[in-house]
Amino acid sequence: MFCQFHNLHNVPLANDLSPEQLDGVMKDLPNLRRFFTYDTQYSLTRSRYSDKVIMKSGSIMPSRYLTASVDVQRKTELEEEIKEAQRALGELDGKYSGCEKTQDELQKEDSRVRHEKNQLKVKIDSYKQAQSNISSRQTRLQGIKDSSFDLAAEEEKMRQEVGKIHKKRIEALTKLRVHLEESKKSLVDCCKAWALVTQAKMKVKQLIHQFRVAKAKLDSAEQAKANLEGEVGGIKARVLQLLETARRVSGVQDPQEDQELMSRFNTFPDELDEVEERIHECQAQADLCMGIDEEAVREYEEREKKIRELEKEISKMQKRSDDAESELSGLKESWLTPLKDLLGKVSLRFSDYFRLMRCVGEVALHEDPKDFSQYSVKISVKFRDSEQLQPLNAQRQSGGERSVSTMLYLMALQGITACPFRVVDEINQGMDPVNERRVFDLIVAASSQETESSQYFILTPKLLQELDYTNAVTVHVVHNGQEMPKFRQQTSECFLC
Repeated sequence: MFCQFHNLHNVPLANDLSPEQLDGVMKDLPNLRRFFTYDTQYSLTRSRYSDKVIMKSGSIMPSRYLTASVDVQRKTELEEEIKEAQRALGELDGKYSGCEKTQDELQKEDSRVRHEKNQLKVKIDSYKQAQSNISSRQTRLQGIKDSSFDLAAEEEKMRQEVGKIHKKRIEALTKLRVHLEESKKSLVDCCKAWALVTQAKMKVKQLIHQFRVAKAKLDSAEQAKANLEGEVGGIKARVLQLLETARRVSGVQDPQEDQELMSRFNTFPDELDEVEERIHECQAQADLCMGIDEEAVREYEEREKKIRELEKEISKMQKRSDDAESELSGLKESWLTPLKDLLGKVSLRFSDYFRLMRCVGEVALHEDPKDFSQYSVKISVKFRDSEQLQPLNAQRQSGGERSVSTMLYLMALQGITACPFRVVDEINQGMDPVNERRVFDLIVAASSQETESSQYFILTPKLLQELDYTNAVTVHVVHNGQEMPKFRQQTSECFLC
């Protein structure tokens, strides 16, 4: 009862201890909670904050219970009985161990006999099967011997049949050749006719086009004719009006009668453009006869000079802008072309990895003609045959699909980026077992076969069963926790479930 309720059997007793011995007890037995010496009680408690062990001591009170005297003779007899029982128990333990050893040997012998029995059974079954095959083949051989037929006659008969079949094949091939020649001629005639029909259709289309063009030109000419006729009518009316005004101003009704007027009229040009130019010259001369504003002339000259200077400045700025644009194009071409080539290589490897996954993927450069900061790498993937290539983002793909794409993109970069190792943390979270197994196989193949491949550190709380591990793969299992035994106490049984 004391052991069950008070753990009396777990409370140690000791003689008087020195301070050094007490420190040794605290260090070697950190899980001890209480122990006693001759006249002192010691209690050990562990701090929840600093994890330090605190020792408290107190004097033991005089005993008040169980102080009755003990029958020494009865105690000696009981101790003798206990020793006798322990000796008998030791003998029984030895006999039990011998029985267990004998049982193990008998079990091994039984397993060996059963194995031999199974082998003999397999041999007996094979022997019976061989006997059955021999009997069936002997029966077939006897049947062949019993059946009598003329081999030469049968061979001659087969030759005649083969000859007939060859004749029929020759006749069929001859007919087929004739039909092929006829089909060839018909096909040639058909091709010639089709070529003539095609040429005729092209000529008809050309004629229709020429007709439409000619008709459009005719309609345009008729419209121009109508417009010219209207203009001629207006000009005639204007000429008659001007003639009437000239007669009224000059007072001459018939210009042919006034020789002086006719001679002056003959000095003017006959073309309308030359007449209008002459009118402008006369108008300018008339304007010069009026008063001239010198301030307006000076302001005009200053503005004209300023305009010329601004035109020169604009020309210089335009030249600088063209030079800067040309230089910018050269600089852009110097990094954009290698970048596209680099992304092309990445896209090729990325597509190959996706093809091994029975999916489709590509990597491209997203360009913005106005803002270089908007340039980005565009990853497009397709995980199902019914879909089109879609950009990789959180709205279109699941978490597992994004993890697969990220891992394959990282592997595609391996051939163009030189780094000694790569660390991947929980990349298989959210993947289905099929994709997780494929990605693991690709990582193992990429890091094991390539001569200059990077070393991969894959951190994961779990792995699939029956994965293919090569000699280049090392698995480290990390154990940690409050219940972990000390290093010197760790054995293989501590980590096996």
